[in-house]
Amino acid sequence: MESMTWLLTFGALAWWLHTGAGIVRRPPAFPAGWRTETRRLFWVPLWLAALVAGAWGPEVWSNTRTDHQNVPGASAVPTERTFRTVRTPFAVQVATMDRNFEGQEVRREERLALQIPIALLAFLLAVSLLHRGHGPSIPSVRGRAGLVLVVLAGVAACSDGGVPGEEAPRPERVFAEVQWDTLLHLQIPADDTLLYHLSQVAAGEAGLWVLDRMGHRLAHLGWDGELQWYAGRQGAGPGEFMNPRSISLDRHGVAWVLDVGTHRISGFDAKGRLETEVPLAALDGVLHDFASDEEGETFFGMVLGDGLRPVAIDRGGAVETGSAIRVPDAEGAAGIAFQGSAEGARSRDRWVYAFAMGDGLYRMEGTAPSGPRILFPELVPFPVLIEERVESGNVTSVTRRLPEPRFSAQEVGISGERILVRFQGETDRADRLVDVFGLDSGTYLETLTLPTAGSMSVWENRIILTRHDPTPELLVLEKVGG
Repeated sequence: MESMTWLLTFGALAWWLHTGAGIVRRPPAFPAGWRTETRRLFWVPLWLAALVAGAWGPEVWSNTRTDHQNVPGASAVPTERTFRTVRTPFAVQVATMDRNFEGQEVRREERLALQIPIALLAFLLAVSLLHRGHGPSIPSVRGRAGLVLVVLAGVAACSDGGVPGEEAPRPERVFAEVQWDTLLHLQIPADDTLLYHLSQVAAGEAGLWVLDRMGHRLAHLGWDGELQWYAGRQGAGPGEFMNPRSISLDRHGVAWVLDVGTHRISGFDAKGRLETEVPLAALDGVLHDFASDEEGETFFGMVLGDGLRPVAIDRGGAVETGSAIRVPDAEGAAGIAFQGSAEGARSRDRWVYAFAMGDGLYRMEGTAPSGPRILFPELVPFPVLIEERVESGNVTSVTRRLPEPRFSAQEVGISGERILVRFQGETDRADRLVDVFGLDSGTYLETLTLPTAGSMSVWENRIILTRHDPTPELLVLEKVGG
């Protein structure tokens, strides 16, 4: 419906501009007896006033949506409220955003109303009728309608909410025969404080960067498992963490850490020193995962709502928002159902977003999809809200809840020209499956089976697994034969 309102709006504007051109060339013969220049001076202000007056009219349809963000480790008490209104001749969109004292969004309400621009339509129809008596030199109603149709077709081709092309058919999973070499096996004893929890790991030329959420710190290990340095501690000061979520590396060896507690991204150089901090206060929503570009200048991710909203954030915290990505088979799902994993490629602004509780992944370039959604070999439907209605006398209670989730992509990694997705699903190899896709083509290639389950990261031909059985454990694996 939102896309349709914009189609109608641009069509009305095209008609309004076309009518204005006709008024300037030959104004309507009313009032009768006035000179052409006088009638032009009379009609041009009316033409301008009609557009302004057309922005107000009776509402015939409206929709309201409210999101309550769950921000771990932060207060949900709103201290700042922002209103944003977008008004067009056919629609009014009002967004209200509440933020807490840390600048994090805790509540958002959006209202979209469709309205009839009576004044504008009446003016355009009146001018069309008056022009019909001017002869063939004035554009006809039929020609004007044709122009509107051309504009509508152009806008439809570029309208918000679409993803180019259709999804490819679901591939059939093909298991590859693979053996693994164990390059590193690090088992941390229960009384060792090296790492309290292996939350996420990233890998690069210089070794491994491990996010320890319980310790509120980032640990850098060599490929031999030896500790190089720690960075961060609990707190909200420079280089400190409240609720660190994920890591991304750039080609310069800077480790970027997304902390949803302090609502920022912190970058640490190759020696563990704080290089810079990127504020996320301008972001309209919360990132659950992110990906850095190869230079560490731009950070990409998805803001969740009625679908996905790609965003790009520069080092200064400025946000570029892409067009919403609508997921047809997820209509009725809550924003949490669109959570997923993001990973950046080491070329241009390419990155990948894979759904954790739904079907498929998107290859992205900047804030736009570089192709249609790629379906997983195994179907995991998006969890759709269940509505429960209870009526007792004159009291009606409505409860909406998510069903027990089924999980699909647990992590996504990029190795050269391949996308690797660790997939859970519901087979006897759940949590140990790695589905492989081509980065350029998006074509499904094969499925690898890991020797054990665990959170995954990739670097070149190596797969890094972290698990707790029962204490923190880190494995570095490589396929036999490369």
